Amino acid sequence: MPAALTVEPFRTRGRWVVTTASGAAHLIDSLDPDVAATIIRLTDGPPTGSPVPRAALRRDRAALRVTSVHHVDPVLGRVEGVAVGREMWLVLEPLGVGADVTVRRTTPVTAIDPQPADSDQGAVHGDE
Repeated sequence: MPAALTVEPFRTRGRWVVTTASGAAHLIDSLDPDVAATIIRLTDGPPTGSPVPRAALRRDRAALRVTSVHHVDPVLGRVEGVAVGREMWLVLEPLGVGADVTVRRTTPVTAIDPQPADSDQGAVHGDE
């Protein structure tokens, strides 16, 4: 499947691996309309040999519920979905005690790769 330049997981059902400038890879899964969309950060900890920093985050490699995915366009402002060349903003289930939500911002997205429905992409990926 060809890589995409943009994707809106709440309007288009599917699975995508989104890679960012830090080398982090995230699997977004919105295939099942009866289940909340999820994201798994497939890479964890600092990268090997990359000039862009990447930190270990709470619940790396765990499926987290996503309530919003957006990027910021310099003309349009906040736009739903993911776009190559833009930072990805994620509103996730609460990960901290007493939190209502968790917000994460990535480095700019470098690739959006569609995955087949039966892909096991989330099993092993990253700096191995």
